[in-house]
Amino acid sequence: MTVHVPKFNPQSPKKIDKTLQALIEYLGVEAKNAIHLKYFRPEGFEPEYDYCHFNVWCQLRRLGGEPQPGWVLAQDKQKSFAEAIFHAVWRNPDGRLLDVTPRRDNEKRLLFVPDNARSIVLTSYEGMPAIHTYDNVRILGNSLMTPLTEITVVMQATFHSGRGYGLGEVVISPLALGEVQHEAAGPT
Repeated sequence: MTVHVPKFNPQSPKKIDKTLQALIEYLGVEAKNAIHLKYFRPEGFEPEYDYCHFNVWCQLRRLGGEPQPGWVLAQDKQKSFAEAIFHAVWRNPDGRLLDVTPRRDNEKRLLFVPDNARSIVLTSYEGMPAIHTYDNVRILGNSLMTPLTEITVVMQATFHSGRGYGLGEVVISPLALGEVQHEAAGPT
């Protein structure tokens, strides 16, 4: 028996509808704090796609400020699909939120909802650099597809002079997806 898994095309929504409101409530964050952010290209280092937490830490190290964890909301209205992606943006020393992570989908902006109850933690796993973060939360129709789950993403430290995250002389790059450790957790 073949199971058909639909292909989704989630986009950054212009406004929060009832599906996104339900997702926001599930996460325990405030819709009134949602903000549309454009990509802000940092100077002095080359940010990597998909590695917002490390991009923000590199920016902090250079210019100060602090990380702001939260959720990027995306939606495919035609297929009744909504997704929340745990994300970090840079709060500059003046308090302004800036997204320093380039987007593969080339969207001009994203809808970001700050989450002050959760954080990204730099950690290690079996001696390798890692981050403790959260997996994507997904809704299809009125059903929760992927619940709120804490994960530890293991990174590989390498030494080279190419693109990457210069934490001292160590450059952080992702391991294969098979190196991700999942731990179940409910909403906090």
